[in-house]
Amino acid sequence: MKPSKESIKRYRQQMRMTWKRIIGMPTKEGIMQLNEKIIGWCNYYRIGASKQTFSAIDQWMWIRQCRYLYRRHPNKHWWWRRKHYLGKIPGREDYSVFMDKSNGGFLWKHAWTKIQRHWLVTKNASPDNPELRDYWRHRQARKQPFIYGVKVNLYKRQKGYCPLCDQELDNGEQLHVHNIQPKAEGGDNKLANLRLLHANCHRQLHSKKGKMLKSVSCVSRMRGNSHVRFLREWALSACLPNQSKPEKLMAFRLLRYAVAAMQRHLEQGNDTLPVVVPVILPWRNESLPVQSGLVRLF
Repeated sequence: MKPSKESIKRYRQQMRMTWKRIIGMPTKEGIMQLNEKIIGWCNYYRIGASKQTFSAIDQWMWIRQCRYLYRRHPNKHWWWRRKHYLGKIPGREDYSVFMDKSNGGFLWKHAWTKIQRHWLVTKNASPDNPELRDYWRHRQARKQPFIYGVKVNLYKRQKGYCPLCDQELDNGEQLHVHNIQPKAEGGDNKLANLRLLHANCHRQLHSKKGKMLKSVSCVSRMRGNSHVRFLREWALSACLPNQSKPEKLMAFRLLRYAVAAMQRHLEQGNDTLPVVVPVILPWRNESLPVQSGLVRLF
């Protein structure tokens, strides 16, 4: 299967109208509108034999972008247009990529889209089934996102998931590269020191004012609750007594522990109360005792 002649003609007409519409827009907004159509169209036809079609459309797009530059800057020389609008991006050997050099945005080329055959879902395989979690993670790791450079390697290392929210990276959000150890503290740009996060997750991580995670990779994921995924790098105080038999007054016992933790916190010279979370952690093995505990966050 490959794109039909009618589909290619219709797509070229849409792109021609888009090029004309973005003449007076900032380069960043124009590239975003073009990329939305390009990525959507390539994503639809990348499961077929579309490589030659993608390359042919890229040649046609080169003519369109040259016309765009001539019309936008009719009194400038070609070398000036090339200096301000064409360049190279990391991870690619293309030296004439249409881009906005002020913020790094670039126009996606159709030929960069990898051909990937559709992988049918196994019968009765539901994403909500916890027993098939490994199956869906393996399926997510095989996807080819529309990213380039070091982000591709990070995507594969993380198997397509954001290590902070544990959601798919290719959900339409912008992706940011996070340095576990900041460069100001001696960090580098090696893969071991980088993580690929959603833009919102990255902003939330840095909004903790110094209380962000030291290492996203070494944080343990909490099972059983899809909303509480990670244990933050806050000061922790835990009390874990053994409880081998059920107790009717367990709620009162945890309340006493909570009050004792608050009292000890005030005796240390603090003027604010901590957040105390009573938890009960049952073991899967029935021969082992039930653990009840208290976690103090402040």
